[in-house]
Parts: sequence; structure tokens; C-alpha cells
Amino acid sequence: MLHAIYIFWFKYCIIGLSAYQVALNTTANNIANVQTTGYSRQQSNRVASDALLVHQQYGAVGTGVTTVSVKQIRNQYYDTKYWYNQSSVGLYETKIELLTADRELFYR
Repeated sequence: MLHAIYIFWFKYCIIGLSAYQVALNTTANNIANVQTTGYSRQQSNRVASDALLVHQQYGAVGTGVTTVSVKQIRNQYYDTKYWYNQSSVGLYETKIELLTADRELFYR
């Protein structure tokens, strides 16, 4: 019985360490890319795992945490400004291309 408890304990220690390893890797990635142009910060999201019901003197035993996602943290204002500026660049590049083609037709 004691052997089974240690296996149970070890399994959930590994799961918890794995979840926090993801968080540590995400933090390291954020620090490493702080000077990178265009990089957006990331955040790992963890939730409590489902508890195990124990039918002895305790009601339930916690089973640690699980990483459910790693998401980018973005600023909607800057995204909107970037998209607007990029669309403007595309518009003016197209106009320049068409005017250059017209000029070549008229000045031949």
C-alpha cells in the first residue's frame, strides 16, 4: 500500500513540475526576446487538475495543476494601428505601380 502512495505522489509531482517548466520556458522566452522588434509577450495559463475522490476520512485529494495554453498578450490599439498602416502602404505601393505603368505608356 505504501508503495502505491509513493507512485501516486511521484506521478503528480512530475505533472506539477512539467506545468511549471512550461511557465519557466515561457518566461525565459519573454526575457530573451525583450529587444526583438515585433515580439509580443506570452503567458502560460494553468488550471487546477481534477481532484481524486477518496472514500476514507478525506473527501478529495488534489492532483496539481495543468498548463492549458500559452497565449500571446497583445495590445489591440497597436495591432489596429499596425494593420491600418500596412494597408496604407499596400494602397500607395499599388498607386505608384499604376502611375509608373501609365507614365511608361505616355512617354514612349
